[in-house]
Amino acid sequence: LNVTCMTCEMCVDTVTQTLKGVKGVKNVNVSLEKKAADIELENDSDLDSVTLAKELEGYKFKAKPK
Repeated sequence: LNVTCMTCEMCVDTVTQTLKGVKGVKNVNVSLEKKAADIELENDSDLDSVTLAKELEGYKFKAKPK
């Protein structure tokens, strides 16, 4: 996901923890420099990038598929 509005490491931590808390997410790597989150899903997960982006809306981050 491309994630805009991240300005500091606290933002990175918030995005990381939020996405890791979504059922079906196996691993998350968030980059402040790239303004992006690489997400690895569980094998049987049917999550999509739109669903994951919506998880971040409550924190005022804007996310969209790469």
